[in-house]
Amino acid sequence: METIPIFTDIIIFPHMLSNVMENIHSEIVKRYLNRWTEEYGYIMAIDKNFTILSNVIQRDNMRISFRVKAMITRVLPREGLIIKAKITKIIPMGIFLSYETYMHILITKTSFEGTYNKDDETFTINNNIIKKDMEVNVEITKCMWAKDKFSVIGKFADY
Repeated sequence: METIPIFTDIIIFPHMLSNVMENIHSEIVKRYLNRWTEEYGYIMAIDKNFTILSNVIQRDNMRISFRVKAMITRVLPREGLIIKAKITKIIPMGIFLSYETYMHILITKTSFEGTYNKDDETFTINNNIIKKDMEVNVEITKCMWAKDKFSVIGKFADY
């Protein structure tokens, strides 16, 4: 997770000017919070404080356009990033994991040396038993944006 600034344009109607700061924040939240974007990744939080950089009144419809800078907390999957993820499913071909509730990761069997135990759906890697609901450190090795989400492949960072 990291906190970064975003710059965006928000349109406010004249009747919304009485509480303009709250209405601008509300529009930022509607547009970005709990959404995936290719540029920003998954946006987990938006700081209540933001900066208005400029504004323009549109003559044709009297709307006001505000250019704002807001701070967001995000997760942007990228190669080399190491995260702690929870194992959600183990199959003979690999392991599925979830980071928080919004990013799913696959570790394929070809990326580690281990023995699959079908009776209890676990892997044994270097005398360590890997099982469902464990949290493990994962290094992201491949990441692709498609269909409004990231597809992520990783490898164990500790085994």
